[in-house]
Amino acid sequence: RQEIEAETDRTTDKKCVSDKPINLRIFSPHVLNLTLIDLPGITKVPVPPQPEDIEKIITRMIMQFIT
Repeated sequence: RQEIEAETDRTTDKKCVSDKPINLRIFSPHVLNLTLIDLPGITKVPVPPQPEDIEKIITRMIMQFIT
């Protein structure tokens, strides 16, 4: 968990969200290769320190992955 949080801070420059991917590799001889994309949920009401247009930012990010 600490590694994921540290990578999030490095990738987002401590911002709320970023469209830069965080790559996490898990190795096991008993697991198939799998790609997961964890997208943020859509926020309607910004909470500090989120920008006022957080809904548009997240919606645009999600649309990049689903279209």
